[in-house]
This record gives sequence, C-alpha cells and structure tokens, in this order.
Amino acid sequence: INSYEYTDNGLVELYKHIPLFAGNKLVAYAVNVGGQFHISTFLVKLIFEEECYASNYAFIYDSDSIYLYDGLNLTFLTNSVSLTEGRAKLNSVWELNEEDIDINCMTEQILLGYTMQNQTRIPVYYSCNVSYVPQYDYDICWTASAACIVNYKQNQGLTAVQVAQAYKGANFNDGISFG
Repeated sequence: INSYEYTDNGLVELYKHIPLFAGNKLVAYAVNVGGQFHISTFLVKLIFEEECYASNYAFIYDSDSIYLYDGLNLTFLTNSVSLTEGRAKLNSVWELNEEDIDINCMTEQILLGYTMQNQTRIPVYYSCNVSYVPQYDYDICWTASAACIVNYKQNQGLTAVQVAQAYKGANFNDGISFG
C-alpha cells in the first residue's frame, strides 16, 4: 500500500506499507523507510473500522490528518500524530490528481524474498560462581554489586561498605547519581 503526503506542489510519495497477516487477520504493516523496515500497528484498527479491508486504496497524509483514498473517495482515518512541515491542508478529494496515486489492494500477496534457513540455535547459558555481598541497612546496593564482581574477578573479599567508602568517603550512604 502506497502512502503520499499532500503538499502545496502536489503529492509526494512517502513509504510503502506492506500488510502483515496472521492467518486472514491484518496485524501490522511493515513500513519501508529508506530501505529499512519498521513494523507498525498504528493504522490497523482504523482500517478495520472503515471496513476497507479488501479494497484498493492508498494512504494520504496532509498537514494534520491521515486519509484513505480509494480512487474516488477520501475517507478520514485520524489526526496525524505529528505535524510535518511542508504538508498542506487537503480540503477536498478534487484537489488530488488520481494519475499521481497508485492504489493497491491489501489482500495482494508480495514475496519479500526471504526464506527461512533450517538452523536451530542452541541457547548458551553462562553462570559465574559469584558470592553474595550484603548491603545491610545502607543504600549502597550499587557497591554491593560492584564488590560481587571485583571479588569474583580478582579473588578478593571486599564488602559493600569498603567499596562505598573508597568511592565516596565518609558520606558513602548518600547513594549515587549518574551524569
């Protein structure tokens, strides 16, 4: 399904929306933006509400709205989630030049050129025998975590209080701020 933005200079093609189905139900669109695909469910519910599931159409974006265009009619779907500079307000279907719009049927199937490879990935799990270091009644979980790692990697026996005092001195229980 093609999408266009309506500008003062006419229509400009935006993206291709490739319908994604689970069984016979539309669940999302794969939106081709500059060669990268983004998965979006944004317009799916609106398509069902307008009952245009099997008709030919295109999406038209104007300055503040999104419409469906079926070659004759312009159906309002929703207000646009973001105002985009350069888009003009579309007041009537008569402002569109139908020769500039390629409408498609959502039920057409397009081969994406992807094939599943029969590879089974075996999950790999790692575990480390890290000893627990308590923080006691202090707000120093961050130093307890650091002490666990240092004790494991360097075979030491640091406490959370020792790490906190080394980093913050006497005010070690004030917590830590990042940034």
